[in-house]
Amino acid sequence: MHKTTTYQVQVRMNDGSVRSFNYEAAPAVSVGERVRVSGDSLTPA
Repeated sequence: MHKTTTYQVQVRMNDGSVRSFNYEAAPAVSVGERVRVSGDSLTPA
């Protein structure tokens, strides 16, 4: 059996909603950091 690690990042949007993003590699953002959402990707703000 082959195991894979998936990183799930949840982002609280300005309107209070929450979006989830899944990554196969560790994302370049930290807990509590403000991010910019562009399509289905995140970048530090």
